[in-house]
Amino acid sequence: MPKPLRKVVSSELRATRSIGGGPFGSRTSRWWTLTLECGHSVERRAKYTPSGTYAGGIRERSMLDVLPAPKSARCEVCKSKGMS
Repeated sequence: MPKPLRKVVSSELRATRSIGGGPFGSRTSRWWTLTLECGHSVERRAKYTPSGTYAGGIRERSMLDVLPAPKSARCEVCKSKGMS
């Protein structure tokens, strides 16, 4: 049985910067914290537009390239509690 699909009622874009490591230095990771209609929260990776600002992992993606937050998401908590 799949996790129940829930409507997103609010979203917040977050970012974390890693320190060093790898051939390209520090990197920024972005993700959405989504509050669902059931009251639970989930996190999803931010997706980006297919623009030319990202060249093979060498340059950081701009905040302007982030696509809007998802309109719905599957709730892991509701599935574990048997809610549909």
